[in-house]
Amino acid sequence: MIVIFFLLGLIIGSFLNVVVYRLNVAETLLGRSYCPHCKNQIRWYDNIPLLSFILLNFRCRNCRAKISWQYPLVEFFTGIVFALVGSRFFDPIDMSSWVITLYYLGACSMLVAIFVYDALYLEIPSLVLWPAIGWSVAFNLYFDWVDRGNWVILGNWGILNLHTFSGVLAAAVGFLFFFVLVAVSREKWMGWGDALLAILLGLILG
Repeated sequence: MIVIFFLLGLIIGSFLNVVVYRLNVAETLLGRSYCPHCKNQIRWYDNIPLLSFILLNFRCRNCRAKISWQYPLVEFFTGIVFALVGSRFFDPIDMSSWVITLYYLGACSMLVAIFVYDALYLEIPSLVLWPAIGWSVAFNLYFDWVDRGNWVILGNWGILNLHTFSGVLAAAVGFLFFFVLVAVSREKWMGWGDALLAILLGLILG
């Protein structure tokens, strides 16, 4: 099962590389991948995560330009993250674990895209950040709706037990902290994107 999650992570990591590149050049995510140097479309057998990078000797088949190490590294580490999430949360006979696993896989994928984009271009991509925030809010609401019966049965109802409230509270505290740093330093210590990223992290961590 861990191998399956790792292979899925490789595929998603390859897609995240496309997302990062095309967000930067303001291109649609639709359409086949192409070499950023010669612009030739990449054949399907040259687009296999990790494997094609090795078989092509780290170069484009057409123009022989070097392929950035960013691509296999993002694929590999996304695979590792997916394997860790799967081993921690997924139980094939427990349907609730499927939803939890989906949530964390989606959140981690968007965090990887944000991390890579920020590392390359020193900017938090809003086109990834805001969907990630919406993703977390939607799942927090869902988890609260699913857990509503346990509050009565187990007698452990409390506002801090609400995923939504806990997440929003953590998001507000995190945002306020970084907002002060940004405002006081006039963006010399931190940027506004970092303050907004704290919202996402608060919603995920609670």
